[in-house]
Amino acid sequence: MIVATAGHVDHGKTSIIKQITGIDTDRLAEEKKRGLSINLGYAFQQVTDGCVIGFIDVPGHRRFINTMIAGVSCIDLALIVVAADDGVMPQTVEHIEVLRLLGIRSYVLAVTKTDRVPEHRASEVATQILELLEESCPVFLVDNINARGIIPLKDYLSLKAKTHQAKSDSGYFRLSIDRSFKLKGIGCVVTGTVISGSISEGDALQLMPKELPVKVRSIHAQDKKVTIGRAGQRCAFNLVGIDNAKIDRGDWLTAKEIALVTKRCDAKLTISNSIKFPIKHFARVKLYLGAKRESANLYIIERGKVGNQLKAGDEIFVQIIVSEKIVCHCGDAFILRDDSESILLGGGVILNPLAEKVKRNDATLIRHLQVLESGSPASYLRHKLVGEGGLLNLNKFRSLWNMRDDEIQTLIDSTFNNDESTQILVQFEDYLVSKKTCDKVDRSIIDFLRIWHDSNPSKEGVDSDTLMTQLRTQYRQELIDNRFSDLVREGMIKRKSGKVSLSAFKPTSEVTQDKFEHLVEAYIQDYGVKIVSLSDLKADEALSHRDLELALWSLVKKDRLHAFGKRRFVSNETLSNLAQSISALSARVPKFSVVDVKKHIGIGRNLTVELLEYFDVIRFTLRKGNYRTVIDRALPAKLLNIKHDTEE
Repeated sequence: MIVATAGHVDHGKTSIIKQITGIDTDRLAEEKKRGLSINLGYAFQQVTDGCVIGFIDVPGHRRFINTMIAGVSCIDLALIVVAADDGVMPQTVEHIEVLRLLGIRSYVLAVTKTDRVPEHRASEVATQILELLEESCPVFLVDNINARGIIPLKDYLSLKAKTHQAKSDSGYFRLSIDRSFKLKGIGCVVTGTVISGSISEGDALQLMPKELPVKVRSIHAQDKKVTIGRAGQRCAFNLVGIDNAKIDRGDWLTAKEIALVTKRCDAKLTISNSIKFPIKHFARVKLYLGAKRESANLYIIERGKVGNQLKAGDEIFVQIIVSEKIVCHCGDAFILRDDSESILLGGGVILNPLAEKVKRNDATLIRHLQVLESGSPASYLRHKLVGEGGLLNLNKFRSLWNMRDDEIQTLIDSTFNNDESTQILVQFEDYLVSKKTCDKVDRSIIDFLRIWHDSNPSKEGVDSDTLMTQLRTQYRQELIDNRFSDLVREGMIKRKSGKVSLSAFKPTSEVTQDKFEHLVEAYIQDYGVKIVSLSDLKADEALSHRDLELALWSLVKKDRLHAFGKRRFVSNETLSNLAQSISALSARVPKFSVVDVKKHIGIGRNLTVELLEYFDVIRFTLRKGNYRTVIDRALPAKLLNIKHDTEE
């Protein structure tokens, strides 16, 4: 069990650990001279064989709050120390809020210097702290001078340690380095609390985010020489393959399998209740993650909800954009302070370590973060595969959630039925996808090819690029590639010389000019009141024919189409309907303008002008100034007769 102190400077944190363990955690000469802690101090208390309490003594001076945050980031229990004579002080409040924002909820309270005050004063101070914590916890009244109250506190901690549930060593190894030094005759040594996984002597690790390989020569866990270090233990590692000068506080030791770095992560942030000013969108802040401190900008994702400023007590989705690379995983707790490092702003939990740039008011992103907020990999899997019908990169999933392959497989088996999901391999990467999504992609490919063959019966197949472009509007390329390969392997489709077709399809002979003209005429008829342009027709895959323009002008010559200039075409029936509509308008408005026709028919102004100019040419309308009148009300019927005569 790992216990860290918390509380204001000179309230007796170091003394109380010395009383419990016999160890003075102030090692530096300056600490002894000034009578205050500057660096993190460490001590261990043997409870039983195999049961050890590791103590982390944090500095209480406001100038060293950064060190305090690094010390309490991975603890099991907080020993809050408050002097009875001073009572609640600024760092008492700040330390307690840091603990709360980091999600630490297990406390024990020691009220010290009770020899200096009446008994009722010590009780008053205890009550004030419990109100500040907003929950109950054991309280011990202590006098560090004569050790009064130390034995009951020590017994409580020992009992707590014996019943403490050891952390699971699931996941790959992770440790945030809070101290590094060089020992003569031994070499480079680093210390920290193991967050996850386990490590053995001789194992290879990565120093992140520097991405440097290291090897573990020896391990001390909970102040004892061991061969394996596990999650929840204070460990010291003698590393080989690296110089101590290359290691900084806040660097991580991780297994190679999850060695990821990022400069942008999405998170759920809770703003401190004590701040007196608004925090602006994209404010410059300091991020504390593990033992790391890094400059960053705070991007408010839900600006549609709170605007461009955050206030005390807000809980909101944000994106943290760091200046230098950091290492984090889903569920990691963090603290934010202002850029001058003088004010605690808030804290929260990392939801997506590999975030992308935010699109403003992105509802999909917010739904995604709401699922991640549950902290359940199973919920995330079901949302991704079943809810979104998406494709999940298992290697990325392993890194984000820090799960071993066997743990991922167990999760999949417990989350999905046998017929719900399937694992696929694309370009040496493992993916997970629902079988329903696979079936949907298969249908999309086959349906596209069937429609294309119907429109292009004489062609061998569609260009592969054309098919892929169409599918990419709906699905990810990795999924398309996999389903395409499976359909080829199953004999449903075939690819030849860059062309894709259904395996059962056989091209017919080249369509005749007459059949092609009927096809073109039918397409133009389907456009309705939109007078189609040549570019519209050329963009249609079914009409991508070298004789398209020849067919169009042949139809115009045969009075089956009408041409507006050289770029627009309309059928007799559509032109008749447009003429009838204008006749109906003229019955109400004998002299009508371009605007009148535009509003009446519901087409664009430029197209309205072209239509009226064409009607002027064929003597259906007569223009005088800005107005027109209908002069041949029989024209609509004549147009239909032209079509009827042509068909006969």
